[in-house]
Amino acid sequence: MLTTTLSSLLGLLFLFMAILNTWMGFQISLRRTHSLRFIQLHRINGYAFVILYLVMMYFMLLKLKDYPGELPARAMFHMVLGLSLAPLLVVKIIIARYYKAYYNYLPAIGIIVVSSVFVLISMTTLPYFIRTVTIEEVSLEDIGMGMETIDVAATQNLMEQRCAKCHTLERVLNTQTDSAGWKDIVNRMRNLPGSGITNQEAKDILAYLVDTLSVDTSTSEGMVSVGRALVNERCGLCHDLDRIYGIPRPKVLWEAIVDRMFGRAPAGYFKPGEKEQILHFLTTALVPGGELAAPKDETPQEAPSAWEDKLPIPTLGSQTWILIGVGLILFGVILYFLQHRITRSKKEEEEDLPPIVEAPPKIPMSASRHAMILVLSRIEQVTPDMKTFWFVVQEGHPFSFQPGQFLTFQWIIDGETVPRSYSISSAPTQVGHLTITVKRKPDGWVSHFLHDKAQPGMTVEAKGPSGRFVFNENKDKDIVLLGAGSGITPLKSMLNYIDDKCLATHVTLFNTVRTEKDIPFAHEFEGIGKRLPHFKLVTSLTKPTDSWNGETGRLNADMLQRHVEKPLEKTYFICGPAPFMKGAETMLLDLGVPAENIHQESFGGAPKAPKLDENAELSGLSVKFAQSDVTVPIPKGQPLLEIAEANKVPIPSSCRAGFCGTCKTKCLSGKVEMENEAGLDPEDKANGYVLTCVGHAKTDVELDV
Repeated sequence: MLTTTLSSLLGLLFLFMAILNTWMGFQISLRRTHSLRFIQLHRINGYAFVILYLVMMYFMLLKLKDYPGELPARAMFHMVLGLSLAPLLVVKIIIARYYKAYYNYLPAIGIIVVSSVFVLISMTTLPYFIRTVTIEEVSLEDIGMGMETIDVAATQNLMEQRCAKCHTLERVLNTQTDSAGWKDIVNRMRNLPGSGITNQEAKDILAYLVDTLSVDTSTSEGMVSVGRALVNERCGLCHDLDRIYGIPRPKVLWEAIVDRMFGRAPAGYFKPGEKEQILHFLTTALVPGGELAAPKDETPQEAPSAWEDKLPIPTLGSQTWILIGVGLILFGVILYFLQHRITRSKKEEEEDLPPIVEAPPKIPMSASRHAMILVLSRIEQVTPDMKTFWFVVQEGHPFSFQPGQFLTFQWIIDGETVPRSYSISSAPTQVGHLTITVKRKPDGWVSHFLHDKAQPGMTVEAKGPSGRFVFNENKDKDIVLLGAGSGITPLKSMLNYIDDKCLATHVTLFNTVRTEKDIPFAHEFEGIGKRLPHFKLVTSLTKPTDSWNGETGRLNADMLQRHVEKPLEKTYFICGPAPFMKGAETMLLDLGVPAENIHQESFGGAPKAPKLDENAELSGLSVKFAQSDVTVPIPKGQPLLEIAEANKVPIPSSCRAGFCGTCKTKCLSGKVEMENEAGLDPEDKANGYVLTCVGHAKTDVELDV
């Protein structure tokens, strides 16, 4: 058996591991760390926790033999609570290993496990540590030894170490005797060869035994307790205890039986005074009509051999069995519920049942008009020409977005305000901060500024979020992400969102880059691949080396069909340079993919607006910018956005092709014709919004800007 000190230390370690594992689980679920080593440490700690749990349950079950009858209420509760951890751990392991779509259950299970472990350990370890600082004075005056001061915990450990050399601790702790009896026992133990018990240690052990296990033999109840213990220990060596307790006998018969027993015993087996104590118990408690007499067992019992173990077989009472039964029923309900949810999910997937879901909440364009101040907190090198910029959202400015959306930043460079739009590369689940990933461009004014001059602590004004290029987890169940260059950033946001929420979405990501060193987020995507069972990454190099074993060249139909089953049934998200997006869209349409299954985002920041030709012929029409109180004539063929920029009227913009919706502005009066209306939804059109980047006035117009 474990010593009390070791058992207590293991209990504290057990509680610490439970708390640590739950904390690490929360860190991973909140995506506060992407380290594979951290995830592996979490897994190792979890398995070590299970092993320690099995070890502690083994020793806990061994203690059942200390209870020959009905378990005390405290011990029964402690045992049932310990056993109830088993189904929780089984369910947690099953979810973690095989059903990652149900990860959202793990934090709740972890909290329940920690709470249960805390109660378990508190019931045993807390009293022990309270006792470790308890100094007690024990009176030994009735055996002529005065007062003895002991440290209860230290003396208990001393007794366990010394007495266990020659006796099992159960034999010592189950003995019932008075102070004189304990004195005689300690003296006999001290005189045994090799006991190593000093005089002072003998006094301390005696004081401990008297203080915790002494019986008052001056009373009839005390004598009965001593006698019962002696019968259990002495008589049980040669007789089945059921044979003794099961047949009450008259006092005369008990006296004759005890005389025969003592006559047959070897010399020294019974100690002085034990005969009287045994006889007192038998003739007091086990005579016909005696208070402690057990019901007669009519079945004769065969006397076992003397060398067999005669410890009584522990039994569990009816209350214990009821609680264990309730625990098993609860375990079955949990498994049924989990299996029911999994079966229903699989059935819907196999039968391709259309899910009944609500559309994701729309973020109105007016939200993009509200500016917020972001603080640059960290810069991370992703590839030689690509960096990720981490921004902290200031407190008091709640911010939310959908995976795939972008912000329009007002960069101040050399005293001039330069608007640029960048997709958010972090996921909406990663609260408190957001990231953008910017690739250096040869002629990129803003990208050169960010790569060369931006430093942590810099602030920038941003408006948004904006954009309809978003992932909808309720309807986009099987998607293909097509990215090239910086176009990987909104796709990364979608993928991180799926990973953070452990969605069962099937995802294939095609990432086209030039060389191996230009592959962004390689380590992060590798980790996502280990966590998501339905994720596939295909990287293609346009300038590969001889050592490259993956796909090569630009994305084409053959490459797509090699890696995507049933391509006509997928939903596609395309983002990258204009030639890449045009080629990918044409390829998909040629394959027969429905146009409504193709979503694309023009990426790379707003191209420079062409300067207005001062000599251009006027159309005879005018545009009024209401909020800016500016009215100007309209040159022929000139988009409204370019007219606004030429007159320093701020209108956010991004793609300048009518796709993203960043520049949409409410038309208060007049008629505007647009080359492309993809950036507007029916609600926008009904409310009078127009896309100024592709909008041309057909009459005098007034815009709300």
